[in-house]
Amino acid sequence: ALDKIRLLSLSDSSVLGSGSTTDLAIEIRSDENLKVIEITDSGIGMTKEELVRNLGTVAKSGTSEFLAKMAELQKSSGASS
Repeated sequence: ALDKIRLLSLSDSSVLGSGSTTDLAIEIRSDENLKVIEITDSGIGMTKEELVRNLGTVAKSGTSEFLAKMAELQKSSGASS
């Protein structure tokens, strides 16, 4: 999610917001009593489909897939220009 928003911000800086919201961060909290690990980031978020596809895999990064999609979009928009 952080790489996704970082790449989108190259063409639209407004996606980062302003002030402290421009800081990209990952926070990890745990609750031993509840046996819960909470991971939050300041990225752009994921759709339900992306959550289902990515959350079951430890350390899975959608970055390469996102970069491939961005390259594909750039090729298709460049071809139509």
